[in-house]
Amino acid sequence: MRQQRRLAAAQHASPLSINHLNDLPAWGAARVVASYQAINDELDLSRVDREARAANKAVAYPAIVGPGLIEFRLWHEGEPLVEGDMGVREPGPKAQVVPLHAIDFFLVPLLACDQQGYRLGYGGGYYDRALASAAGFRCGVGFSYQLVEQLPTEPHDQALHAFLSEQGVTTF
Repeated sequence: MRQQRRLAAAQHASPLSINHLNDLPAWGAARVVASYQAINDELDLSRVDREARAANKAVAYPAIVGPGLIEFRLWHEGEPLVEGDMGVREPGPKAQVVPLHAIDFFLVPLLACDQQGYRLGYGGGYYDRALASAAGFRCGVGFSYQLVEQLPTEPHDQALHAFLSEQGVTTF
């Protein structure tokens, strides 16, 4: 999947559009969005993040705070991002932490997602741990080929509500 994503990223250099998200009622109702800063060949959400802020939605990014643990911190255009563990750009430690229960909509990175909404991440369990305590809408983000029929799952895996790709949104 990483190799396929690398090839797909070269063909889709432009940032992902927010147009498909506008079809989701949960997106329209969201006041606080957890997004992420793309690394490697992940789909770029910068346009989505800008348009979310323009629609008066607060945008938070994950920050690794311990083994397998992330928290989400508010980020505003122009504020610096620091390089955290695993090369992830994240708001600094002084940025405001957003409690998981206050996040209405999660945009979740992945390597693959299946038709039941289960995702394959990077193996650290960061998102599974965070989403286990969150009630917000969960939308995986990837290229359309990353949506597969079925993935192996484990009891701790947290299902997504939808999958966003360059081709549209699939709901589960």
